[in-house]
Amino acid sequence: MEWNFPAEGFFDLNARDIFKLACEQYEAFYSEQTPINAFLVSVTLFHLLDWLVKNGTKEGVRKGITEKAEAERTAEEVLLLKIYDLEEFRAVISAANNAKHHSLDGKTRPAYAKKIVKGFFVGVSRVGDSLGCEYLILNVDGKQIWLRDAFGKVLAAYRAFFEAEK
Repeated sequence: MEWNFPAEGFFDLNARDIFKLACEQYEAFYSEQTPINAFLVSVTLFHLLDWLVKNGTKEGVRKGITEKAEAERTAEEVLLLKIYDLEEFRAVISAANNAKHHSLDGKTRPAYAKKIVKGFFVGVSRVGDSLGCEYLILNVDGKQIWLRDAFGKVLAAYRAFFEAEK
């Protein structure tokens, strides 16, 4: 038996499948903040936009969408602009680029300082966290971004879209 698939996409995966994968990866990252878990969730969250809007991570595509009248934008295009407007998405982009590329160009893909802190922090630690929990943090343009919170905020925007789409 043989199955054939179109050239675009990846076998029979769709954007909802990639969203589910991002949810699973975030759950793993939430409980164990390791660089490899951050790699997985950041790359998936970032490139999910490309599954929703062809080349959605490209600046020229976003510019074209912003130039459209609001009434002419698809739901996916509205989501793309909403996600790019999130301050936390800058951390997702940075984490994904830092994960995918050993050396960054400093312009379109700037490198940001990274650190891991261990302990319990008021306003960040959650019920169920251990006292020795490690947190991955990026310093994006002078502001500390805790990746667990940034990933959660971006995932929530995707979740609202996919739940409304049902």
